[in-house]
Amino acid sequence: MIREETRALMMQWRRSMSSRAAPMAGAAARPTPQPIAATTASPAANQQRFHLNATSVTSTKPSFPPSMLHGMRMPLAPIPEEPVARPTSSVQPHHLIRCEPINQGKQVVLEFSDESRYEVHGAWLKDSSPANRGADFYRTSAADVWKLRDYSVHSVEPTGDGKQMLVTYESDGQRHSDVFEARWLHAFAPFVGKALHGSPTASAPLKGTGSMLGSLHRRRT
Repeated sequence: MIREETRALMMQWRRSMSSRAAPMAGAAARPTPQPIAATTASPAANQQRFHLNATSVTSTKPSFPPSMLHGMRMPLAPIPEEPVARPTSSVQPHHLIRCEPINQGKQVVLEFSDESRYEVHGAWLKDSSPANRGADFYRTSAADVWKLRDYSVHSVEPTGDGKQMLVTYESDGQRHSDVFEARWLHAFAPFVGKALHGSPTASAPLKGTGSMLGSLHRRRT
């Protein structure tokens, strides 16, 4: 009795094992599907597929029609400013561009780069000689005051690119020279000279010697 039951169980186990092995064997015997060769598409189809892929991957924001963008102020990226090379000029308004003696050297015409022209006396130039003033621009000596009429301007010329003026005087057959700063001449010409051709003139003439101690002298007790 036991042997028959055992034999029945063994037969049942074999049938179950055979039923499980059949699908696996069929799968092993089944041929492996080969990959389908890529077919050559037309250039238009490839371009359309490229745009579809790019749109589906990169486009994450909704597109707006141009009518909705009209009137909207979009922020502009700042444009870096490059330094512009500008021509630099060394000529200053007080530089002399022309000067000449007139009336036998009694006067001198000064013309500056700002188009101002003045006529000054040669005696004033001689009296204002840099050799007659000290470091504080005050007169050091008045010994030649009575001899100013004996001098005449022989020649004048701008020097140092118009920054200075060389004056040569003549008296009793002897000559000597002085060098004036053009800035100094440009500052004093409206006060001591005659303006030519509408050049600006001083609003008020200078009175006295210009000494800062003059008011103290008048108020002394």
